[in-house]
Amino acid sequence: MTTSRGGFAAHVETAVQIEFPNRDALPHRVRLRAFRAAPHVSLVLTLAQLAALAVAAPACAQSPVRGTDPIKPGRIADARHAPPTTSDDGAFLPPNRPNSFRSASKSAGAGTLAAPSEPVAQAMPAPDLNFDGMSTATTTGLGGVPDTNGDVGENHFVQIVNRAYAVWDKSGNQVLAPISEAFPWRNQPDSDDCKTKHSGDPVVLYDPLAKRWLLSFFAFPRDADNNPTPPYSLCVAVSTTSDPTGDWCPNTIPLANITGTDFPDYPKYGVWPDGYYVTLNVFPATGPQEAVFMAFDRMRMLNCQV
Repeated sequence: MTTSRGGFAAHVETAVQIEFPNRDALPHRVRLRAFRAAPHVSLVLTLAQLAALAVAAPACAQSPVRGTDPIKPGRIADARHAPPTTSDDGAFLPPNRPNSFRSASKSAGAGTLAAPSEPVAQAMPAPDLNFDGMSTATTTGLGGVPDTNGDVGENHFVQIVNRAYAVWDKSGNQVLAPISEAFPWRNQPDSDDCKTKHSGDPVVLYDPLAKRWLLSFFAFPRDADNNPTPPYSLCVAVSTTSDPTGDWCPNTIPLANITGTDFPDYPKYGVWPDGYYVTLNVFPATGPQEAVFMAFDRMRMLNCQV
């Protein structure tokens, strides 16, 4: 299966490792073949598919030989591949997990189980800096729940709320007043939903590996009653430098081939060397709520390859 958009057509084979704890065998591994649903989307899986894999894997997967891992050849076996152990009463313990109950019972005498020691409470240190972020008084057009989000980089703190973001330096001085979340799309055509139909659920993350910023929200039209309607898009911008007050590389990612007409809610991201990972809650018109997991091509986004 190969999908295309705007003349781009490609597929990518992705190796995914899923470990299933088993008392009698080493973890199984499953290989998946995933296809791009958009130029930046490398992997799309629903939680239902992951659950199906978890059920099917023990029956079809073979235990790998140590030192010949099919995903990472030549990797030396480590603690994660050690056989599981059991406690004195036969209860299952994760591999190489210290058995404090066994040592406690032996030191206290046969048939006696000593209570584990309680952790010592640590006082929370005082903050180095405390200052006000955005508010309805400083952000025009902001209403309802702000969905506040933020992150800290080398020299800046960025706060983003529904439909706006602002930037401070690490001394608490505001260096960019609240501005539309769609600012990175300001030079895009009006037909771009991320420019004209941006709708919040914002996220901002600092990528410490590349010293760049990632900013995201979703976009969609609304009906006469102000309810979301398809088509839905995910808006992801990556800064061109470590300065979040500068230029951005905007990406508008249609979700029609991923969630269809179902509403994609509450996107959340993770930064990893080989990609930007995102999850979405998906609300079908009927039936139970689902979830979607995707991986974006990080290098394409860092290089402004739309």
